[in-house]
Amino acid sequence: MRLVSFLFFLLLPTYSWALFGIGGGLILMNEDKRAKSNLLSSDRRCTEFPSHFIAAHVQNTGSSHCALWTDANCKGRLYVVPAHYTMRLPAENFKSLIC
Repeated sequence: MRLVSFLFFLLLPTYSWALFGIGGGLILMNEDKRAKSNLLSSDRRCTEFPSHFIAAHVQNTGSSHCALWTDANCKGRLYVVPAHYTMRLPAENFKSLIC
């Protein structure tokens, strides 16, 4: 039992991001801010904006800014969602995002 406890505390700093969700990303919400999407672009790669989820608000749960793009592959017009901020989505159709 002591060995397991020792290994847990030894590995905790390395895997704390997986345990506590450090890193963040974008969460899409509908008009009443109740229905939410999964965490998007938390892996820091340009990802496709989910067209099946009609979003009115976006929340940035991370400690860095996230970008919404009007074209695929993170191109076109850019909108920035500040870190730790929830905002109403602009009247645009977004195709990709990155955090």
